[in-house]
Amino acid sequence: MTYSINPTFRDQQAPFFDSITLKGGGDAPSAARAVLQTGDYDFAWNLQVDAAVLDQLEQSGGKGVVETAPGASTERLLINFTDPNKEVDGERSSLKAPHPFLVDKAVRQALALACDRQTVVDTLYKKAGAVGHTILFNPPQYNSPNTKSEFNAQKAEQLLEDAGYKKSGQYRAKGNVQLSVVYQTTVNAVRQKTQQVVKDTWEKIGVKTELKSIDSGVFFSSDAGNPDTGAHFYTDIEMFTDGNVSPDPYSYMEQYTTGQVAQKANQWSGNNYMRWSNKDYDDTIDQLKREFDPTKRAQLFIKANDIHINDYAQIPLVHRAGVFGRAKNLQVGPRTAWDSNLWNVANWKR
Repeated sequence: MTYSINPTFRDQQAPFFDSITLKGGGDAPSAARAVLQTGDYDFAWNLQVDAAVLDQLEQSGGKGVVETAPGASTERLLINFTDPNKEVDGERSSLKAPHPFLVDKAVRQALALACDRQTVVDTLYKKAGAVGHTILFNPPQYNSPNTKSEFNAQKAEQLLEDAGYKKSGQYRAKGNVQLSVVYQTTVNAVRQKTQQVVKDTWEKIGVKTELKSIDSGVFFSSDAGNPDTGAHFYTDIEMFTDGNVSPDPYSYMEQYTTGQVAQKANQWSGNNYMRWSNKDYDDTIDQLKREFDPTKRAQLFIKANDIHINDYAQIPLVHRAGVFGRAKNLQVGPRTAWDSNLWNVANWKR
């Protein structure tokens, strides 16, 4: 897509380019290579690329530089509270069919304890991420001091043992219900490596784990007839990045209420993919509709986050920074977590 200069732009000294060409599609490594190594393009955003690969492209190419910007998004695991393998009234993952073992909080907590977030950050993200412990960490006044992440496989095993999930061979089961999950995400090298880190420990604690990857164009599609979208969520666990895109996170936090459940009745348009329902959470979000005092509002946002995290509706893995590559001679100004990377494109210059 090519954008031409507006001759009647409000600032007579800007924009500084006659046209700007944007190219979509492809993948993050190719976009990074086009800026950092070949110089075919001047700017690339959302570079969820292995940190070692970005370093290599930057050093060997010499055409561009990698920079990070403040972020408000978290790479997280979503827990399916419904059974993806049972069909009720023509609907899989139906609210009428609770998941056979993920509705057990002890199992969800064990899965969280068995996520080695630090290894994921240290080996795959480096400066592009930090260990995740909340779903709402930016703006900073809403970053809960109450929730922390912990990696403890032994504690996870004990939780499962105490909850009655006993090992028979390599894997655990309770009665005739085996702890076996399908864990899906999009096709992306960083995500596939993250899956493997998580799977390694889950298998060690006795949870059979099958990995699945889906093209991002399919996964993030809103096509109601496509069973592989993230909203349909026809597996047990799925992983992607979501985050607050506004300085006031009401809309972001509201998406996890009961009324936002993705299901056949709303053509899977709801954003509560987990089909999680918690009255305390719903009531807290409802209070936010009428609370305008900044201090009390912050307290309610923190409370909502804590309810969500402590119930293990989602398991945060990595708080992601915005990562972009730019040509060395391109000046793009400050980045922000609250707008598009192109928010100030009129002021970009060489």
